[in-house]
Amino acid sequence: MTTIRSVLRLLNRNERLWLVGLMVASVITAALQVAGVGSVMPVLGVLANPDAVQQNAILRDIYGYLGFGTVRSFLILVGSVAVASVILSNAFSAMTTWLVARFTWSVHNRVASELLRSYLDAPYSMFINRNTSDLRKSVLQDVERMTGGVLAPMVNMLSFVLTILFLVLFLVWLNPRFAGLAVVILGGGYVLLFLGVRRALLRAGQVRGAADVARFKIVGEALDGIKETKILGREHFVAMRFESPTKAMSVAMINQQVLAQIPRFAIESFAFGSVLVGVVYFLGTGSGLRDLLAVVGVYAFAGYRLLPAVQNVYQSWSQIRFHHAVLNLITKDLGDGSRGRGPGDSTAIVKLPFVRGIELAGVTFSYSGATGPAIHDVNLRIARGSSVAFVGPTGAGKTTVVDVILGLHTPQEGAVVIDGVRLTDSATIRRWQCNLGYVPQEIFLVDDSVAANIAFGLPHEMIDMKAVERAARIANIHDFISTQLAQGYRTVVGERGIRLSGGQRQRIGIARALYRDPAVLVLDEATSDLDPQTEAMVRDSIASMAGIKTVIIVAHRLSTTRYCDALFVIDRGRLVVTGSYSELVTSDGTLASEWTR
Repeated sequence: MTTIRSVLRLLNRNERLWLVGLMVASVITAALQVAGVGSVMPVLGVLANPDAVQQNAILRDIYGYLGFGTVRSFLILVGSVAVASVILSNAFSAMTTWLVARFTWSVHNRVASELLRSYLDAPYSMFINRNTSDLRKSVLQDVERMTGGVLAPMVNMLSFVLTILFLVLFLVWLNPRFAGLAVVILGGGYVLLFLGVRRALLRAGQVRGAADVARFKIVGEALDGIKETKILGREHFVAMRFESPTKAMSVAMINQQVLAQIPRFAIESFAFGSVLVGVVYFLGTGSGLRDLLAVVGVYAFAGYRLLPAVQNVYQSWSQIRFHHAVLNLITKDLGDGSRGRGPGDSTAIVKLPFVRGIELAGVTFSYSGATGPAIHDVNLRIARGSSVAFVGPTGAGKTTVVDVILGLHTPQEGAVVIDGVRLTDSATIRRWQCNLGYVPQEIFLVDDSVAANIAFGLPHEMIDMKAVERAARIANIHDFISTQLAQGYRTVVGERGIRLSGGQRQRIGIARALYRDPAVLVLDEATSDLDPQTEAMVRDSIASMAGIKTVIIVAHRLSTTRYCDALFVIDRGRLVVTGSYSELVTSDGTLASEWTR
């Protein structure tokens, strides 16, 4: 019941209606299965005893009403009706199977899309605390495991339970003693198996989940760091790391498949033997072979329908038990993501007005699980149109301060204030982020065209090529793109921009930040990979925006801060001093150190 409740919570209103429709189709399928089995009985009865046409009131009335002259011609009709009933029940079963497949894959598509959106809309802190390979696994594999291993088996199991119920009721009506024997043999056997293997299936499912997390993580790390892996000659060790979780997953899958299939062979053998024992028993009580033939034939045909249905119920249950953990993970992640969900498409959001400046008022922020704050009681103001830089030792908290300004972190104390408006909720933060252009130290490029990378995230039909070229000119990469790339802005850069140099990737990243003409440009050590000449050209381009754009830099080289209006020195998470380049940088190009003592 817990699983059913979890699945129902996962479905939307239309999908719940679909589920009701599938249950109605299952009831019809079960009724047709019984009709197909029941239609065989008159055929066998007439074959065993032709006089049954006159002895059975129903058969006699049909025989006379339709005007048959011989039992043989009547038998052809009865046989044709039986065949048609079987064909109809099988056709409806096939249609129900198609409906179930369509339903489950429709749910798969929706849940996978919503899960990805949930992750994208989640707070930035989630990506710090969770491995991205785990998130990839959830979207690309776990949703498929949930729909194929929980949802589809659950729908199938309910359908087969109805078929079993209808067939058992029919058999009880036909012969209670024989039906009782069948229920005890099949039902009792499978119940004992359920109780015996449920813990083993749950453990196997947990092992599979843990092994998948490790496998995705190892493969992601190996391929993302392929250059270092090959240079250091670590291929063998990476492959060895992958073998252990892969073996664990294989063992778990073997256990699940064996536990799901083996009972069928034992139960079928036992059921066949029991039918023979039953026949011998009823013959021993004085029943004639002719009287038993029709009943035994119907039971044999019913068993042909019943055994696969019971096995499918057991197999579906074993799949649900095995994949139950992944259902819990997806429902939890969807719930967590919906609580942090932002306002949606940023192209439809009205920018937060930005006229006066940015203020950090007593901002303190700590990472989850950290022993102390990364930044503490930071107070500063950045006027609109000014250029400022955050400088200080490695690990001092410079990037954390900038991430707070970017709205990626929410302070535990204090606030970020834009023109008097506090950034306290996701909608206001998203409106503020519409003013921002951001250039990280390591540029991420997608395996697409140069234009698509500059207009990152937009569909091709929405790319404004004029804005692309304008941004590329400011980033000093337009000439390279138009003269040295064979297809210009349509040139595909390769996975992670592997076909470009580090400096070229960096300049595309700068062009990306400038694409939507932001009011604030944030560069997190963004020129560190550029050669001195290119850095100087980019720096001059950025300096030309003075008074027009607000420029915020996290500086690795103090030379990039020369044109800045103010330098904020961060040390051990605190803002220790603010001043101009001439006030804080000595003649030899290093920071003065009196204020850090």
